[in-house]
Amino acid sequence: MTKRRKSRLKTTLPTVKEEGKGWKIFDWVVVIIFGLAILVGMISALVSPGGDKQNESRIPVPEDAIVLELVNGSGDISILALLSDSLRAQGIDVKSVTKKTKAIYPYTLLLDRRNNPERIDTLAKIRGIPEERITLQKNSAIFEATLVIGRDFKQTLPKFFSSSK
Repeated sequence: MTKRRKSRLKTTLPTVKEEGKGWKIFDWVVVIIFGLAILVGMISALVSPGGDKQNESRIPVPEDAIVLELVNGSGDISILALLSDSLRAQGIDVKSVTKKTKAIYPYTLLLDRRNNPERIDTLAKIRGIPEERITLQKNSAIFEATLVIGRDFKQTLPKFFSSSK
């Protein structure tokens, strides 16, 4: 009976060695793929187009500038870049630009977030926003105002279009 047990052990040992070789190959493949991923990541970080140029091209704004959030409710995305650059050139700090919203707004609105009517009136005069489109809507966010661009932006912001031509 002891001879049988020994022969069973001998036949099972070579299969264990073969399984070990398969795991060694798998480990090397994983190491090589991981190394290639790191190499590709480093190369793409070095070659990325315009990573630092975008920060340099921003228009500097003064520290006491009105902090503004710009929301596109008109459905026209192309107007946002022109409007945000124009506002920054006027000394207004545009901190956030929301390109796509769920709703389309029929009218352009200026929302006063901190109840500071003097600064909001200055902003409204710069952009030519009618007084009836200014609404007090307090919020604890970092913005002093939110400018919601509606479908009527060409009529509501006439000074913007006359100055950009």
